[in-house]
Amino acid sequence: NGSHKHIIPQQPPPPPTSHHRHYTDNHNNNMTLLSVQDRLTALEQGGEQYQADRAAVQAVEARLLQQLRDIQAQLSSTTTNGNASSRHSTQEVERLRDANRALHAKLQKLDYRISHMVGHMERLYEENQQLKEQQQQQQSTS
Repeated sequence: NGSHKHIIPQQPPPPPTSHHRHYTDNHNNNMTLLSVQDRLTALEQGGEQYQADRAAVQAVEARLLQQLRDIQAQLSSTTTNGNASSRHSTQEVERLRDANRALHAKLQKLDYRISHMVGHMERLYEENQQLKEQQQQQQSTS
């Protein structure tokens, strides 16, 4: 998906020489502002994709949670009968426990990915706010 290409920060340019410092500083500030604006535009345009991705992750989480509940119900029904071997073999119980562990690990990974995405979006928002403040300060001193 090419809509996220502006989110990756670019490498800073080499330090300017003394006789070009004023021009270069203004140029760098303008380029940084443009870069952040490009990234924010990409996020705004990709907001629908983010919501769709989030909805897909939530659907997977709901399905995993239901599977975990089904496994729990199966495990508890075998222990309440008093004779677990009559309804389920030991192998079946172990298979269900393994599936439970695998689903739990998958759910943890999805939670981590969501929190990681939210953290990046919050940082981009803060950078945008700072750049807006800098731009306002520059305009007020001009």
